[in-house]
Amino acid sequence: MTLCSQVCLLMWKNWLIQKRRLAISIFEVILPALFSCLLPLVRDAVTPSFFPNLTYFENETIVTHPSFFPKDGIIGYAPASNATTDVMSHVFLLLMRNMPPSQNLSLKGFTTEKESVTFYEDNVSHIQHIVVFHGVDSKSNLMPKKVSFSILPHLRNKFWYTNLMYPFLDNKMFERRQIYTNRAVLYLQSLVGEALARYWTEKAGRNPDSIGFEVYSKSFVCPPYREDLLANLVQSQLPLYLILSFMLSVVIGTKNIVTEKEKKLKESMKLMGLTSTAYWLSWYLTLLVYLVPVMAMYTMMFSLPVSSGGPVLFNTNGSLFFVILLVYAHALITYCSMISTLVQK
Repeated sequence: MTLCSQVCLLMWKNWLIQKRRLAISIFEVILPALFSCLLPLVRDAVTPSFFPNLTYFENETIVTHPSFFPKDGIIGYAPASNATTDVMSHVFLLLMRNMPPSQNLSLKGFTTEKESVTFYEDNVSHIQHIVVFHGVDSKSNLMPKKVSFSILPHLRNKFWYTNLMYPFLDNKMFERRQIYTNRAVLYLQSLVGEALARYWTEKAGRNPDSIGFEVYSKSFVCPPYREDLLANLVQSQLPLYLILSFMLSVVIGTKNIVTEKEKKLKESMKLMGLTSTAYWLSWYLTLLVYLVPVMAMYTMMFSLPVSSGGPVLFNTNGSLFFVILLVYAHALITYCSMISTLVQK
């Protein structure tokens, strides 16, 4: 027999097996179909908000709440010299203006940046930031007119999204806009800038309190956008959603293949001239017959405006989504085949 004849014969055999388990076969198709109908129903309850105009934001204070700093916290700086100590003393006085008397903060200077990092690693719970001045050595008595500095924040502040002008998820915009403020980076940066201005004003013989130094943060103007809570839910939960909907198909498919091994049917068919290629191809096509219609239904339910709120996925091309689901179906079938090979008897 040719390969095509063997595959057709095996698929006929698989079809007869499925007919004898009609209830399970029907449920195997209905379960994913029911799951595909749930999100369009949710879409009726969750209506997206459209913002067709530019969004402008108000100025925001960068003063950080005292609770961010530990009561016995340390502000480090490097390198420690007469000039940098003088500047950081101004920073400390400005910082304590908005602190309660019980906030026992202190300054600590380090000879080098490496030394400050080593100290931080041993005292993570106490030190929040380290200010590193560039172009200044430990013997400097006067701060240069052109000086740059960097702020090393706490290690727990891992996610800064500096590569994004706007956050990827619109409903998290407010949270991510505040990230530089509520972790005191902008606040400390402004204090160091004000301290440098006061330092040079004092050196010039003028009153340092005469300068006005107010800093606010303001987000870029946001272009028109759509705020869709359901899209955010689908982005995070769709993999789990698909796993639950196709769980029964995976279990039944694997069980059918393993059952033939258990009853020695596969070995008997091989004695009659069956090839392994025809055997696996027949099961692949049999499972594909169940999965492809369901994937097509998923595509229609997610891409077409079947509910009053519009499609579940507004900006997703239906053809591309169907291709991705076909790849997922292929992964499911190969996974069933892989699991079945772990059973030898």
